[in-house]
Amino acid sequence: MMFEQIARDAETGRFDDWALSTVIDENVQSPVISKAEFLRLHAAAGLAATWPIGNAGLLHVYGYLLSTVVTPFGLKGDRWRNGELAGHFSLAPTAFLLDAADAGGQTVLERVTDAALPHLANPAGARGDVLVIDDEVPGEATFFRTTVVSAPGQPGAALIYGVSEGDRMRVVTAFPLAHPTPASLDALAAEPPRMRYNAALTALPRAPRCAAVPEARTAPRSRLRLRARAADRLPQRCRSNPSPAFADVAPRESGRSVASTLRGGHTPAFVDLAARERRSG
Repeated sequence: MMFEQIARDAETGRFDDWALSTVIDENVQSPVISKAEFLRLHAAAGLAATWPIGNAGLLHVYGYLLSTVVTPFGLKGDRWRNGELAGHFSLAPTAFLLDAADAGGQTVLERVTDAALPHLANPAGARGDVLVIDDEVPGEATFFRTTVVSAPGQPGAALIYGVSEGDRMRVVTAFPLAHPTPASLDALAAEPPRMRYNAALTALPRAPRCAAVPEARTAPRSRLRLRARAADRLPQRCRSNPSPAFADVAPRESGRSVASTLRGGHTPAFVDLAARERRSG
């Protein structure tokens, strides 16, 4: 059934909505599926790939369902099987199961894409998006976006990660956050910029210069993309100060890069998230 769904995804071009990822997990520093499985998945999708970097949708959805590698957060495929992540998108607990998707005439990748991509391409408070972070690649028009989604009445939250290259947003991954709090979201926003969650770029970015970059550099793009209801502004953070560390990303394949600083404060969206947690706890 999985490979039938992969074939349908390939026919409709759904993998184009997903970026690139390394199969080397940054937490365990080893592949989450074998090279043979990696090659078989990409052959089934008709996608060219060079181990260990391939299509993130293929790897993070179908590859994770195949994975038996235990990480500090459990099995990679549990996010699709246990219903928690689906709940954060206000979907039925079985929404991301192969059988359920097939019974509904869809694929798992189709359902995940439909649920995740709008939160990256057009985040808004009305969607339940409570935090958006943009990490820019120095010297490039590329930026990585993190969106945290909190469904009303649902404990926890979902984190969605993607990359915009050439004015098109693509998904890298999505996973549940078990215990988000205002403090933990502030800590997430305050982390130095880097590629995260096993993401990869299509090409190695140019080595940035070490000169300071004015903070205003990112403001026009970020503000224009994050218009929310006036009563529910999104807390949005941009980080772009360059660091030579970014040039190490592709050779290391571990998704580490860029150092910078960040500024920002609490907003009503943070308070609302904490209040929902207290009510549901």
